[in-house]
Amino acid sequence: MSAEYKYIVPLTGAVSQGRAELGGKAHNLQLLMEANFHVPGGFVVTAGAFRKVIAGIVADGGGWDGIDRMFELVRDARLPQLMVDEILSAASSLRTITGPALVVRSSATTEDLENSSMAGQAASFVNVVTDDSLLKAITGCWASLFTRETITYHSSKSPAGTFPEMAVVVQQLVPAYRAGVLFTLNPVTGDTSQFLASASWGLGETVVAGRAADTVVLDRRDGSVVDEELADKQERLVPATGGGVTRQPVPPGLTKVPVIDETFARTLVEVATRVEEVFGAPQDLEWAEWEGRVYLLQTRPVTAVGRKERRTVWSNANVGEALPGVGTPFTWSIIHSFSRKGFLHAFRGLGCRVPDGYEIVGSVRGRVYLNLSEFMSVTSQIPFISPKMLLQVAGGGGVDELEGTYKKLPRVGFLARSPTTLSRLLWSRMVSPTRIALSAQKFKRFESEFPFDTIGELPTEELAALYRRTDEVFEQTGTLMLEVSSHFLMNYLSTSVALKRLLGDRAARLERALFSGLAGIRSAEPGLDLLRMARSVARSPALAAQVLKARPEHLLQELAGGGKEEHSLLLAIEAFLESHGHRAAREAEISEPRWREDPSFPLSVLQKYLQDPHLPDPERMISDRIMRREEVTNRVVKSLPRPFRRFFSRLLRTSQEAARTREEMRNSVVHTIGFYRNLALEVGRRLVAEGTLQAAEDAFYLTRLEQIAFLEEKPSGLGVVAAMRKLEHEALESLPDLPGTFVMEGDRLLLSQHEVSSGMRLTGLPGSSGVVTGRVAVVKHPGEQEKVRHGDVLVAPFTDVGWTPLFLVASAVVTELGGPLSHSCVVAREYGVPAVVNVKNATTILKDGDIVTVDGDQGVLIVKR
Repeated sequence: MSAEYKYIVPLTGAVSQGRAELGGKAHNLQLLMEANFHVPGGFVVTAGAFRKVIAGIVADGGGWDGIDRMFELVRDARLPQLMVDEILSAASSLRTITGPALVVRSSATTEDLENSSMAGQAASFVNVVTDDSLLKAITGCWASLFTRETITYHSSKSPAGTFPEMAVVVQQLVPAYRAGVLFTLNPVTGDTSQFLASASWGLGETVVAGRAADTVVLDRRDGSVVDEELADKQERLVPATGGGVTRQPVPPGLTKVPVIDETFARTLVEVATRVEEVFGAPQDLEWAEWEGRVYLLQTRPVTAVGRKERRTVWSNANVGEALPGVGTPFTWSIIHSFSRKGFLHAFRGLGCRVPDGYEIVGSVRGRVYLNLSEFMSVTSQIPFISPKMLLQVAGGGGVDELEGTYKKLPRVGFLARSPTTLSRLLWSRMVSPTRIALSAQKFKRFESEFPFDTIGELPTEELAALYRRTDEVFEQTGTLMLEVSSHFLMNYLSTSVALKRLLGDRAARLERALFSGLAGIRSAEPGLDLLRMARSVARSPALAAQVLKARPEHLLQELAGGGKEEHSLLLAIEAFLESHGHRAAREAEISEPRWREDPSFPLSVLQKYLQDPHLPDPERMISDRIMRREEVTNRVVKSLPRPFRRFFSRLLRTSQEAARTREEMRNSVVHTIGFYRNLALEVGRRLVAEGTLQAAEDAFYLTRLEQIAFLEEKPSGLGVVAAMRKLEHEALESLPDLPGTFVMEGDRLLLSQHEVSSGMRLTGLPGSSGVVTGRVAVVKHPGEQEKVRHGDVLVAPFTDVGWTPLFLVASAVVTELGGPLSHSCVVAREYGVPAVVNVKNATTILKDGDIVTVDGDQGVLIVKR
């Protein structure tokens, strides 16, 4: 094979290029050949070829219209002529030696890693015999990266913002007499003294597709069969004439005969042991035996074994309200680091130590969640404060689930740091009013100078400088908000503890009243201002009727052509937008249009107010609540022992003022986020002008640093990066929302379990660890996927790659066929979904709506009707 090929690398014993060009599968095959194992000959179409084609598709407008369209464009892509010539030339040389039948298999750059196998996610094509089918198989492998299940899987395993690339392995087809999969440990139990193998007659696709195959446990030391589950193997896969595969009856004498007998078991164990020695870790092997020789088709690290993972409680009850749904990469690049810094700042301000590696705020399926287990671990250093009280501050439930999920940190350090903490808090509290006032002046000056209407006229270097100035304003404003939040947290906790100690069970109810009716809370002002506006409009029945009749998005235009009353209302709306136009429904999500850009939401609220025949008076509302708070405050203070009254009153006033200040500073931070939105859109417009992006809004799929790099360095490839992230965002948005609070065991979501005291017991084989109770959804083919609701137990005859999107919806998987090494189990273990396979007649016995407990550790189902 010519050494001058640009897109082709021979699959020889010499490791010529790294994983970044060959992908995981091809790289490992080269290592196997270098170690003198039997590997079918072939070549690799490098990831560089993939990049070339994808870049061309994106430049032509592909990748922006959704996952399904991108899949079609890649699958049907026309390859550059040089690439076609190289592929067909290499294939011709290979066929001259091995015959016409080839296998084409995906080799993603993120495949076969220690934490990510991508098992079953990427495509393979068996018995490819023509040039046209070879080219279609290559683009088919590439296209398999562009499915919701693959994109979602990758998102859960890789750093945010990265996307895999795809090399393709083209090899001689081994017309196997028998084939299968072998793990050099027991992946269900984690037992390293055992090998676990599944095997069938004919081609190995029978095994990985979850159809009838033998499952055998082998002793690592001598290869003896420890245990076996023999299947009734009625069919085998064989190469079909003209390409592809066909099912053929297994000869009657072999249907119940072990595929792996004692002699062959020793051969397999010997080969697998050597592979494990070469790679230095437990391996997942695919093998095929032909004419007495064992060929290795793939090896990868074992990424999921049957061991108990650490449990973590997650909640979005507080953080999720600012950023519900899936965040864009641009937002995450700003908010994630800020939120992490915020918690570190707040905890250290309280005198708590935060262990290295704690994130506190994380992304689960693209949604923002608070790690309550780590939160509790950090705050366990504070004496006299219960988990329930801390979780009230954190904004969520999960008290019952928290037990055993966090580590109690020693309190000695907290107490030792108390004098320093208190002095720092006092000093910060003394200087904060001055710093806040100076920051407000600087902020107003920056806002007045910000070129909202002329930003498009700025030279590139001035736009970059404006970006840097915005960073400075955000840093200063955000730091102050964090300090104020830390003060509020300390004061609030102190007030809560004092109330609890002094008033006992009445404290929680009274606490809410003491922190209501504060007046001057910035987050409450937009609603109050709209209510005031509605009361003013209601005084004119004709104007009210006109407002109610208009569509919110057309209201401003209609008012602009009206008389005095319409003009007065228009001015009131403009004043409202001047004060609150920087807000938005998902205001922490920077891609969301601000009210100033699209006032439809506040105007629709105005209409809803006008539909109320008894509009409340906002001033009366405020005064009533203030009066109520003062009444409760007086009552609480009088009920306290005299020595504590003055102390508590002062503490309460300080806490209430801290609450107001925190909201004021949060408002400033949200305002600053609006500046970032203007900058991102302008960067997007410039990227559109040069042909890199399709729309200015696509800039939100680039990070802040990438946008600055565009302004300062002009890097290449940003269009592909943004398009790939947009597809990932679509895939994550299509997933159902998770509960407000839930428990994760490793990567596995644990739903609430219901005790099943008695019921029918069905047995199968353990496939993926975990115990889950849920509602059954029997799905006999993928077209019935609409039956599966979030948290259902998916019951199917078997599952292959086409079913795996449902795994992310289901809480557990049950199949009638398959073994622990079938895709249903491998993917279930990757996703952390409990699975039991080989449950005979499961789709007949179980009915939609049955409540069943799935025990993936024991391979048992318990049905309650």
